This record gives sequence, structure tokens and C-alpha cells, in this order.
Amino acid sequence: MKLSDLLNRHAEKGDQERAGKEQACDTAPSFEPGPVASSASHRAPAEPRLSDAPVAQGGSGGVADIVFLLDVTGSMQPCIDALKNNIAAFLGTLSERDGPAPVRDWRARVVGYRDYNYDDAPPLEVFPFVRSTSLLQKQLAALEARGGGDEEESLLDALYKVASCAASRSGEEDAQLWRSRADAVRIVVVFTDAPYRQVMSLPEARGGTVQDVANLLMSERIVLSVFAPDMPCYDMLAQTDKSEYHPVPYDLGDDYGPQKALALFTSRPEAFRQTLMQLARSISKSAETPVL
Repeated sequence: MKLSDLLNRHAEKGDQERAGKEQACDTAPSFEPGPVASSASHRAPAEPRLSDAPVAQGGSGGVADIVFLLDVTGSMQPCIDALKNNIAAFLGTLSERDGPAPVRDWRARVVGYRDYNYDDAPPLEVFPFVRSTSLLQKQLAALEARGGGDEEESLLDALYKVASCAASRSGEEDAQLWRSRADAVRIVVVFTDAPYRQVMSLPEARGGTVQDVANLLMSERIVLSVFAPDMPCYDMLAQTDKSEYHPVPYDLGDDYGPQKALALFTSRPEAFRQTLMQLARSISKSAETPVL
């Protein structure tokens, strides 16, 4: 069955969240119909402004579930280490009381991804949602950048897994699941130094493309931020509604240009700390009111 047919078939089932816990993160999801991706690219400006953050619509705000979806192939260790060293500044900014839109309740988790077409390392590493800075740092410290095979990685497959993860009933929590959209905004932050495979390999999504992933992200009302090389494939992903793309320029004449560029981007402590603090302010604005 084509993925588009699967999307349509599951869309007819309606919203499963109000009926109870949906399927676990490693099983096929239930879908809701969503709009097609917009044609405008959502590249973040060179100096992001708080007003540029996607603003959610809905009930009580200031609550967010955040997934750090990280490429953990061989060249990504500097980025992983930089995130671990600066995650406290990110979380502090996220909930600062004197900020314009403080997040009063956050949970965060780390998900690492590689390449589903290689068996030299696990293609996906999933940690539970936590509310502790130290526990989130431990999740980052547990990641080891290795494997990956060729240059392209399985970001689409990983986004599909994260977006289709089940949700708890409204008012309930499970560290392995999203909270209900009535209770929390869903945020996914991607860091990668490589392009992604254009076609998915997951059995439940085999043959799916970036458009299928974009539609799933929108149907699940996920706010997406991507830090990745300045490549056309990421402009395509950035066309997803409620997305923001932070392109990292690199030397086109260098075969390892993207990897060197992200390593340099994350190796400047103060600049990278400021980048994460600005990201936190953007997420805070997005979390003002959840999307239903």
C-alpha cells in the first residue's frame, strides 16, 4: 500500500487522543488529515527576531514537549558535545520568568538517528521525556557519534517515527509518549551536518517522501526547527507549516564542507550559546498557546 493511501485510510479514523492512549512509538500511527505543505520556505533570518517564531493557537499556554532529534553519525560528536555543554542555558532561557513568554512546564527528550540502510550502528536511539536539566545532559552524554555509511542519513524516517509517536490522554502523562495536544505544544529541533535520503525505508512508511513527512508533521501540529547545511533538500522540508530552517553555509568545493561548517558553528561557545538561547525564546513564543 502506498503511504499516501495509508495516510488517507488512517485519516478517516479521526482523533485518537481523546479515546485513550494511541499506539506506541515503534508502531504504525493513527493520522489526521492535514493541509499540503505551503510553497514558501521558512528560512530563519540571519538575526532571528522573537516575532518570527511560529505562534500556536488554542487553549492554555506555556507548556511544551520538546524533542532534540540529532544526527549521531561519525562526524556529529562536536555538535552533540556542544549541545550537552549549553543545554542548561537553553532551558534557563526557555522558562525565564522575566521573559516575554516563559514556558511554565516543559519536558524534553533526545532522539538520535543514523541510516536505516546500514547495520553498523542502531538507526534510532530513543530516550524518555524528562523535566531535569541534568537528566537531559545525561541523555546527550550517552550518545556516541558513529556509523552512518554514505553521506545521506535517514532524517525523514526519524521524523516520521517522532511525529507518529503516540500521545497520552488529556491530563495524563507517560515518559515515552507525547502529551495530548490539548495539554502541550509539540516541538522538534533537528541538528544535522548531512543531507537526508529522499525516500523512506521504514516498513510502515516505505517509499514515502518529504511531502508525506511534511503532511504528517502538520497533521500532528508539530513545530519544527532545523539546523542543517544550506542545501535545497532542507528548503523543501522548510516549506512545512510551522517550521523554521537555520541554514549553515559551507564550502561547496570541499567534500567535507557541511561537516566542517557545523563543527565550526558549534565550536564557538558564546555564539552557539546565544543561538540556543534565541531558539529557546522562539520556542517559548510558539508554546504560548497549544495547537489543537
